[in-house]
Amino acid sequence: MRRPLRWLGLCLGVVFGAALLTPLGPFALARLIEGDSGEWRIGVGGQSGALLFGYSLVDLQGRNETLGLEIAIERLKIKPWSWEVELQAPRSRIDPVVATSDPIAESPADIELPIALLPDFSANAGRLDWHFGETSLEVRDWNARYRALSDTSGLLELVLPELHHLDPLDSLKLDLMLSTQRIDIGRIEAWGERDSVKVGVKGSFELGLALPRPLSAMVVATAAAADSLRGHLEVGFEGALEPLQLSGMLNGRGSAPALADIDLRGVLSTDGTRLVLDSLLVSLLDGELTGQLAYFPASDSVQTQLRGAGFELAALAPVAGRTNFALEASANLVHQRFAADFAATLRDVELIAGDPVDVDLEAWHRPDGATRLVLESRLLTLLATGSADLQRGYDLALEGTLRPAPFLAETGPVAIAGRARPDTLGVHLEMDHLPGAMGELFGSFD
Repeated sequence: MRRPLRWLGLCLGVVFGAALLTPLGPFALARLIEGDSGEWRIGVGGQSGALLFGYSLVDLQGRNETLGLEIAIERLKIKPWSWEVELQAPRSRIDPVVATSDPIAESPADIELPIALLPDFSANAGRLDWHFGETSLEVRDWNARYRALSDTSGLLELVLPELHHLDPLDSLKLDLMLSTQRIDIGRIEAWGERDSVKVGVKGSFELGLALPRPLSAMVVATAAAADSLRGHLEVGFEGALEPLQLSGMLNGRGSAPALADIDLRGVLSTDGTRLVLDSLLVSLLDGELTGQLAYFPASDSVQTQLRGAGFELAALAPVAGRTNFALEASANLVHQRFAADFAATLRDVELIAGDPVDVDLEAWHRPDGATRLVLESRLLTLLATGSADLQRGYDLALEGTLRPAPFLAETGPVAIAGRARPDTLGVHLEMDHLPGAMGELFGSFD
């Protein structure tokens, strides 16, 4: 009886020894993971090494139709003794599948990272292609590295040196200090350049992985151009992700050749159903812009209430003067329809040197395209009514009165009638007589 057991033990030893010490082990592992496994279809092109001393799987291919995910890895190297994993040239393509809503959705739960079990790993020369409808993101030559700092903490570093379709950013770096239930410190840096404008973003954050997933963050964005355009924006916020409830402050400053110095501040908040910028205050052109903006992601729509006071016109127009205005508007960005009510007063506008005039302007627009504009001053009264559309243009009937006497002596009022379209402007002018006593002899003129 002992001899058969001895032979069985010897055979098992030989098999285990061959699996651990020869290429038979990686070969068997490759055959084991190949084929269909649940929603995954996996292929392995080759293998080398030994399970005990370190081995490689070559030309791995994976596909998950449910997730719309394809993965390819040129070489996967595993070193058991040092507990390290290395990925060479990982490539992935994601075409997300629109999932139907699940009436029995899982409740949010605490997240605990298996820090003690994670191997040190690195990934080099990676590639990512993500497409969803008309939106896409491409990443080339990305690199990642993770190393354990202790049994309960680790550091993840991710470098994306070549980004496409994430304007205006071209590259990004992310560092995460991880523990079992927290991202203790997260740092992000991004850079880019568009139309000679250099853009930079730096941020830091802390995120709890246990419910309600508390989050605090600070983001600083800068922009600079050769023509003296400068901008600096700081956003700080805190709150929780489950359920989403964030609030914070926004502060900015900048300068531009036409606008000189600009200062901005406001209060940000979101509960997932809307993103609100409240208590907005923008100082520029010796005036102030105040108000509120709200964005509703479910309907992709915007609402705003803005008021401007004391703006100096000379910086933007070839005339001096000051203006105040009020705007209430809402817009559906998907259907490109909007409603707006606008009123403005322009005071001491020097259309004629030494003879300033005041101008009152009122306008409204409705989602069905109906549009009305009224301009009143002692030089001109003008009414425009009709329709306007962001896609098809506008069609407005014009009527009013021009009073040119201040700059054309002995001239009476001129009646205006006409029609304005994107490709044509037809205007009919009629006056009782030409200027001066001789003009009266000719009677009406049009």
